[in-house]
Amino acid sequence: MFFGKKSRIIRSAAFDCGSSAVRAALFSYPRKDIFTKPDVSEIIRFPFASAAYMDARRLKQKTWEGIRQIIKKIPSSFQPQEIILGFSSPFYISKTIRATNKRQNPQLIITQEESHDLMANARHTFEDDSKKRIINGDIITFTALPLKTYINGYQVENLDGMAGKVIEASFYFEATTREVFDGAKELFMHQYPKADFRVSSTALANFWALRDLFGNDTGFVIIDIGGEVTEITLAMEGVLERVVSFPMGHMAILRETAALFGISITDASFIISRYAEHTLEIGKEAKIKPLIMEFQDAWRKKLFTVLTAFTEQYDVPPHILFTGDGVFPFHKDIFSEEAFGSIFYAKNKLMEFASSEILDRQFNKHSFRGTPDFGLASLTLLGARTIV
Repeated sequence: MFFGKKSRIIRSAAFDCGSSAVRAALFSYPRKDIFTKPDVSEIIRFPFASAAYMDARRLKQKTWEGIRQIIKKIPSSFQPQEIILGFSSPFYISKTIRATNKRQNPQLIITQEESHDLMANARHTFEDDSKKRIINGDIITFTALPLKTYINGYQVENLDGMAGKVIEASFYFEATTREVFDGAKELFMHQYPKADFRVSSTALANFWALRDLFGNDTGFVIIDIGGEVTEITLAMEGVLERVVSFPMGHMAILRETAALFGISITDASFIISRYAEHTLEIGKEAKIKPLIMEFQDAWRKKLFTVLTAFTEQYDVPPHILFTGDGVFPFHKDIFSEEAFGSIFYAKNKLMEFASSEILDRQFNKHSFRGTPDFGLASLTLLGARTIV
């Protein structure tokens, strides 16, 4: 009797390297395609110890240590065949590059070589620009994503069988330093030498997860608030247009609170939580309220600077999603629709939280929790699917 051939199960691990924790998901799936629903067997989290000061060097040290500690906790019976590592700022840089090709023979069909040359030229432009921004100038580009293509001013899906005088295309690139890339890869290859290793940004993973959820017609802005950095992603008509960050996350208010009361950052976190729940004693509430208002105002001004720059180039969609481990209850004033009235003039603005629970139907099973795990859930889907 023929019982059928059992499909090969692929084991994978996704790592989300944020600015306040490293998180990992162990998952499996039968095959890689756009409809795959992974089974997540375990979530491992390594929150960073509170620190009075954080710079890029210390953040890298904490991140590498977090990866090592998580690897130690992975059961020996689970040997991943694939590993996807998600970077957030300041571990990578990204930029959208536009390239143009004015063809001498517009009546001829556009060749694959012309298409490849267009992306190669854009990539060279990106890498040359990146080398000016990075001290040692040695970078690795790990994402090269076509965005939009135009022929004679008309947008087309692809160039197959097309002809024309002017080809215009835009591409989204992501890169990191060779030192960071090789250092991260070495951590995994020492333990899992046969595993395929892949890098992405968490911002890109979040974009793909939400585009799959909303479709191509719905544009959105993702505001990902981390411990040290806030990243803002703009998506329009199914295309990732921009990713911009600024160095201010929820740890800023914890440090200020700790200094104000002369306490540890752990105790400061407790006071902030009590304030958000309206259970803090009156004296402490009166003392901390001006500090929180000052933080909200400073954070909002940085955010509005980015959003205003967006509005100068795009008709920014009013669908705004907040996510990350820095989404605190007392941020509700920042997240209110009225706070964005000066930026987005359209009515019916949709403000919501991008929590991992909104991706429930994309998994057979998982144990992700809230907004802090949204990036990890998105990276897991990116690792299991044939998206890019």
